[in-house]
Order: sequence, then C-alpha cells, then structure tokens
Amino acid sequence: MRKLYKAKWIFDARSKVLEDYAIVVEDDKIISVLPQSKVNDSDYKSVKDFGKSVITPGLVNLFVDLRYTDLETVKSVSLSSWIRRFNKNLRNILWSVKNKSPYIQKMALIDKEYHSLDKKDKIAVVAEGLKRAILNGTTCVATTFSESEFFDIINTSPIITYCFFEVVSDDDTKAKKDYEAVKSRYEQQMLKKADNTFIGISPLSVTNVTKRFWQVLAKYCRKNNILMFTKYMETPEERRWLVGKTEEFDLINRILGYSELQPYEQTLNPVEYLKKMQTLKNKIIIANANELTEEEFKQLSENENVRFMYSPRSSDKCFNKKQAFADVIKYFKGRFGFGTYSEFHNYDFNLLNEAQYINHNKEMTASEVIKHLTVYPAKILGLDHLIGTLEAGKEATFNVYRMNYNEDHNAILSKQNPSYVFNRGKVLVRNNQILF
Repeated sequence: MRKLYKAKWIFDARSKVLEDYAIVVEDDKIISVLPQSKVNDSDYKSVKDFGKSVITPGLVNLFVDLRYTDLETVKSVSLSSWIRRFNKNLRNILWSVKNKSPYIQKMALIDKEYHSLDKKDKIAVVAEGLKRAILNGTTCVATTFSESEFFDIINTSPIITYCFFEVVSDDDTKAKKDYEAVKSRYEQQMLKKADNTFIGISPLSVTNVTKRFWQVLAKYCRKNNILMFTKYMETPEERRWLVGKTEEFDLINRILGYSELQPYEQTLNPVEYLKKMQTLKNKIIIANANELTEEEFKQLSENENVRFMYSPRSSDKCFNKKQAFADVIKYFKGRFGFGTYSEFHNYDFNLLNEAQYINHNKEMTASEVIKHLTVYPAKILGLDHLIGTLEAGKEATFNVYRMNYNEDHNAILSKQNPSYVFNRGKVLVRNNQILF
C-alpha cells in the first residue's frame, strides 16, 4: 500500500522549491511527487502531513572518517592497550614530536590514540560516528578504511556507504606483491559487500605511494571502472616534500610505519605531478587541495575526470588554509560536494553546518546548496540513479526539517538536525532519536 507525505516545501534537488507538494511512497521507492491539490488522502494506507516543514533528499557526505570519533576521550583499558600507548608516547618523545609542526603533532596524536585502541573499541567508535552522522541527516557516506573490522561494521549500515580502502606502496621492489594484494582485497570485498555498500580505492598519499604503483593502480581502476579518492596538498609540509624538502614527511612516515619516499621529480607543480602519474585519466575525487594556488586549482578543474571534496571547517581548523569558496564555485560548480572529515579534524558530522559556515556571504541560494549536499555528490559517486533527488523511481530517502512560525524554506541552512530521517521508506530518526 502507498503512503503519502506532505510538507509546505519540498527541495527535490531538480527544480525550484516546490510549495504545498506531497511525496507518494510504496515500499522503498518514490512513486511520484505531486501537488497536494491533486491527491485524495483516502487513497493511501497512511498520510503524514508535516505542515510547515521542508523535505529534502537525504544528505550525501563526500568524505567522513568515522575512525576518529571521540579520539581523545575513548581509552581502551586493557594492558596491551596501555603498553601500545606508552611505547608510542616514548617514541614521540625520542623523536621530539612536540617541537615539530602542528600537523606532525596531530599525526602523532592520531597514531598514538587510535592505534592504541583495542579492536572492540575501534568498532564502537565507528558505530557511534555513523549514528551521529545519520542523526545529522546523512543517508550516504563516503569513507576510507584500512582494517577489515571497520569494513564489516560499515557494511552492515542501514544507509548507503561508499568505502574507499586505503593503499600504501612505498617500495618499488614490493610493488608487484602490493598490486596483487590490492586486486585480491578488492575482489574479496566485492563478494562480501551488501547491496547498499560500494567499493573504491584510496591511495593514501603521494608521499607514501610510489610513482610506478600509482600508474599501475590507476590503470587497474580505469579498466575496472573503480572510483579513486585521495587527499592531496592539504598541508605546507606536503608542498615542501614535492620540491625535495622531505625531512618533515620522513618523520611522519616513520611515525606511521612507512618507508621514507622521495618525489620522483622536483620541478613539477602539484597538478602536473599527478598528471604525469596518469592519475588524472581516472575518475577521481581530490580532497581539500588547500595548498594549490588558484591557477593550479583551475588547472586541476580542467581535467574532466576530477571531482572535488570540500571540507572548509576542517581545513581551517587543522590546516589554517582552504580553497576560497568563490574559486570552488567558479571551477567546480556541480562537480564538488561537501565532506566533514572526522570529529578530530572538525566539530561534528553536520553537513548543513559545513555549508552554512562557508556560505555566510550567500554566494549560493539555499536550493543550490542543497544540490551540492545531495544530487551533485550522488552523481560524483555514481549513485544518482538511486539517491540525490526526490522523483519517481528513486529510493524513498529524505529528511524532514521543522520550520518555526516566522521562517520560510530559506531557513533550512540554519537547521541543525532533521526531525525525521527516512531511508528506503523506513524511519531511521524521529525527533532526534535513533530508531535502528
């Protein structure tokens, strides 16, 4: 039987804001979106009138790292955890990490706190992070992972997840072995994945993946139509590494347990460096790129396969630098989406907060912002046949935001959490309470 959901305003992420419309749902799919004047309530199994509310498609977080949820507050109490933390503290003291850059200190803190956790606590913080994201109206997350237990918990999520597994290959003598391991892991995960889980590959960084491996991996991903994701030029340390000043990243790689790696060439700008590795021939999401000049950012955008993940709050908080919003709109409009990174790098998982933070000068209308939180990132992930808009045939996945008596639909950007989160026709959140 069909269900009917009414609201004063609906952002369908396709057209202008629809006023006094309703959504018809059957099982997990949208049947139609039509004016309330054309529906007869008695024709439906149930009717829910949300009144003065805004309905939007479920939000798509183009990058969230759930592993670092409550990073500095959750502590494992086992003896083995205490020993790991002690050893990492001692090592950081010997390497004089406190006298290094804030970025190196952050990497050392992540390494100490996260890798000191026991397996059960790692699983618990990921599950908690996922719940918080859903409470904020996120119904699709793109995330990176390395541990198998992390994939297992994400794979059982009620919402759509796009999991990019992290790849490191810092020694050309081991490249063939690393490549076979990547192929094997990808094929195994494709067999294990749930219907609402999608798999991509994330080379961790140019500072710990060799040129040869980037090229081989890029070719494999092109052949198999695999989406790639990488964080690139986030920090001044990475930019200095690119011209041969590798001391800072040598220390970071030692902290993380990787080999020291030299740039294959020191005369290229960051975009040319990626291009020469044949990476920009691929469908790839580049994250943040804080250190690119405007001219380099423009050059990056001219590669039609490149899409951009923008996390302005975390860039300001952790790296003290971000791409200007005007430039992001100018060069990547319709080809970028917002991400929240992790709670360690950011303040929360709230995508509306992310958009409101950067759109304070109203460079975008509320409708355009919603598109960059829904349909555009859905297209970037290749999921727009399922989600991203509210129209016939799409999954019945949407959020409901209550408006105050003196507010109209433009107040959507000032909201924190939705009153309701629907996923495939089922209520996941009601009045800030998780129901799954």
